[in-house]
This record gives sequence, C-alpha cells and structure tokens, in this order.
Amino acid sequence: MVRDAPEDLERRFAAGAVAGPRSVPIDRRIVEREYQTDCIEILTGAVHRGQRKMLVEIAAGTGETRTASARADNRRNLRLPCLR
Repeated sequence: MVRDAPEDLERRFAAGAVAGPRSVPIDRRIVEREYQTDCIEILTGAVHRGQRKMLVEIAAGTGETRTASARADNRRNLRLPCLR
C-alpha cells in the first residue's frame, strides 16, 4: 500500500484530483440512519483538514460495521489516501 506524502496530497487537492468531502454521495444501501451518515461526513471532513487519527465510538448494535463499510466505500470513491 502506498501512502501519499502531505505535499503530494496538497498538490493533488490543488489540481482537483481529490474530490471534496461532499462531492461523492454516501451509499444509502449500506447505511440507512442519519447519525451514520453524519459520522461518515465528519470523518471525511477531518481527513480533508489533515487530521490523521480519529476515534469513532458507537453503541453496540447501532450499525458500527455498516458505518465503517460505508466509510471505506466513500474513501475509495473520493480517492483519498489510506491513513494509519
């Protein structure tokens, strides 16, 4: 897996190669609840602001696996780098 350097990500952002956080819709077949989409939008916005570490806390049985799956799908569609 290749991770982009911050300078490369900034260059891609300026060139329009990385979509904005709200430009790719969240797949409603994966997440159905509003708080799940809110969580994905917050995480995507944080990545776009350069935040590299985030913690998501969701109560058991409220769709945490679906939220993570939709976030991964959204990240792939936005062409964001995978951050660790």
